[in-house]
Amino acid sequence: MSTRFAPLGAGALVLALAFPVAAQRAPAPAALVASAETVPAAVTLAEWLPAEIGQRWAIESHRIEIDWGGTPARVRERAAAGADLSGGASESWVLTVPAGDGDATRRVRIDVGIRTRVPVAARELARGTDLADTDVRWTERVVPGPPKGETADPSGLRTQRRVSTGEVLEEPAVAPGPWIESRDPVEVVFEKGRVSIALRGTALGEGLPGENVHVRLEDGRRIQGRVVAPGRVALDAGGNR
Repeated sequence: MSTRFAPLGAGALVLALAFPVAAQRAPAPAALVASAETVPAAVTLAEWLPAEIGQRWAIESHRIEIDWGGTPARVRERAAAGADLSGGASESWVLTVPAGDGDATRRVRIDVGIRTRVPVAARELARGTDLADTDVRWTERVVPGPPKGETADPSGLRTQRRVSTGEVLEEPAVAPGPWIESRDPVEVVFEKGRVSIALRGTALGEGLPGENVHVRLEDGRRIQGRVVAPGRVALDAGGNR
């Protein structure tokens, strides 16, 4: 189901997104985190929902952002007592509001996101840019759905296409760059039991972690090995002759 919040980017987050904020607000009053069956009559749905969702997602209630869609304001200001809330696996929840004030019982869909600190491009970035600290700016955005873990610093990743200023730096727009570039000097290692051999060569292509890459050894032979570290290629037993 598509969210009513503005999307962060083309892909899912790398970086994925409940980042701790520096300033912490005071905890919500106990009445606001109690069951809707027991909250005081003066507590409205608009007051109760952020605390209730924050408690279920185990994050601070002041970071909860609720999109009510077309729900009338009079419904949001209804008393929370007797209301029922279901969902939470995604950004969409269903709120059942009991009858009252001339309204019948109604079910309302709400979309919920979390105000989160995310990395965005500080300037327009060309494809193939290795991100430096100066290319990254941190800002707060509303990220749809439940907490997704700590946001990683994208510095050191490589852009996979042109990235616009202010665009969130997430996969697939950015990804780890290759550990080996074409024409890089590399060390080729072979290990089996107590036997360990190390040779020198030149990479004939680029390779990401775990990928295979061709190497020309110093004696002119061409071999293929697996990228195991920056500038290091491992040969599998029986893989090259």
